[in-house]
Amino acid sequence: MLAPATSEPSTGLATLPDAWQEIGALHALAYQDVLLLMSCREAHLTENWQAVIVRCKLEEACASGTFASVEELLCFLIRAHVEPHVDLGGLGAVVMEMALRDEARVRPEEAGCVRLSRVLAVKLDHQLCVQSERL
Repeated sequence: MLAPATSEPSTGLATLPDAWQEIGALHALAYQDVLLLMSCREAHLTENWQAVIVRCKLEEACASGTFASVEELLCFLIRAHVEPHVDLGGLGAVVMEMALRDEARVRPEEAGCVRLSRVLAVKLDHQLCVQSERL
């Protein structure tokens, strides 16, 4: 379970490598959020069907309240290298629904998902910009 970012000791992020500290600070992530991201391997999404499978798994995990699975999938998507032609549009609604929640008002195990969803929302926005430039 993750606690809200405000309950983290201020020295937590300072113990991480500089690049990870910057990511944590930029996105207001908790120490545990950054550790989850660091532990997730990078992957490549090269086909639309891969994005559809991940989106379906994310929807199922959100619907069932399996927040550990939601965190894993969010970290996977954040760390994934996505080819510009891969359509991530279906993920937007799922991610934004989670990202727009008030992390102070959700259960502690859900707060990390809210923060990670916000990071992924930024990435999806960037991916949309890249796709628009290619048109």
